[in-house]
Amino acid sequence: MLNFKNPVIHHLREPRIITKLHLLRENKGFSMGYLAFKCGVPKRTLMMYEYGKLEMVKMPVGRFIKLCKALDCKAEDLLGDRNNQVAKIFEKMI
Repeated sequence: MLNFKNPVIHHLREPRIITKLHLLRENKGFSMGYLAFKCGVPKRTLMMYEYGKLEMVKMPVGRFIKLCKALDCKAEDLLGDRNNQVAKIFEKMI
């Protein structure tokens, strides 16, 4: 009997959620370290937001604005729905 391990599942410690932050960062071609440097957010903190361990809507306003500027995106791009009240408030600040 062959001892075959799935290469994808084998390397992951836990199932990964693909967040909008991850998609936007990858689309820009930024590494997590570069984005952390560019927006002044600790890399570990950025990882927690990207992996869904921290909620984007609970991010401090100043940090959120820096992140949007670094990614050249709108608040709704990170938070989702255009009708989201939090996204509308952040958008006015950016």
